[in-house]
Amino acid sequence: NNSQEPEEWICLIAAYSYAGEFENAYNWFRKSIKKFPNKAALYVYGGDICKRLEIINEAFECWDKALELDDSFCDAKYSKGFCYEELGEWEKAYDIWSEIAEDNRKQGLVIEMEFPLELAQRCKEKM
Repeated sequence: NNSQEPEEWICLIAAYSYAGEFENAYNWFRKSIKKFPNKAALYVYGGDICKRLEIINEAFECWDKALELDDSFCDAKYSKGFCYEELGEWEKAYDIWSEIAEDNRKQGLVIEMEFPLELAQRCKEKM
């Protein structure tokens, strides 16, 4: 891919990922961040792919990098929260869900607060 548009790289990575070709998606992700190191969305996809490949530490590094580049990127927070749940790390998941709900509250997104609050409550019950 010689495109200078990061969105085209994201689409390619997503296509491989949705096709279940996670190794190819991962390889294109690694190439893409060399070309576009400051594109937060790439790191969200990269983190999700790493999770699928069970490279959990790198997944969290990717999601954290996405949030470092754009702290409003709730996709990375959701990915982290669901991964923490799968790992049985209920307190960390609870913290993420609470953070997302608070972010939504600050933006006046009352309806959008409901789902993360439900997730937080579910984690609280498991702690």
